[in-house]
Amino acid sequence: MQIVDKKITDECTKEGEELALTNSSLKKVSPGAIFIFKTKYKKCGHTLKEAITATELDVNKNEKEIKDFYNSWELINFSNNEIVMEREVDAMCKEHYILRNKNNEIAVYYLDESNDEIFYENTGITTQYLPEEDKKNIEKGIQVIGRENLNKTLEDFE
Repeated sequence: MQIVDKKITDECTKEGEELALTNSSLKKVSPGAIFIFKTKYKKCGHTLKEAITATELDVNKNEKEIKDFYNSWELINFSNNEIVMEREVDAMCKEHYILRNKNNEIAVYYLDESNDEIFYENTGITTQYLPEEDKKNIEKGIQVIGRENLNKTLEDFE
């Protein structure tokens, strides 16, 4: 057995050069991570939640970089696979609908921030064969909150 006393050098670093410390436990956005954006609307009190998959621009960003990039949002939770952001706006959500008669069809309007009715879509559902009570209600305007409730209400008229 032979003992060798030679200095081992690393081809990747130079003698005396300081190495940068890394932290492998630093949380970063993973590919496929889910961003959950919660918007609280002051005027109607509703909170809408939208979940989207992280984009290429988001992947590998750390918590500070996400905070800086989404600076109009408050970061609620940060992990590699789920990022929860929240904000509050002085507006009304676009989930407030009114059903009205337009040219003998049920038309859908949504209410904007000023409570003005904005045309959304014609349903193709004729009012001609509806019971009188339903016709009166549609003439007055039927308020519906939420897309799911809107779909359910329209199905009842079909």
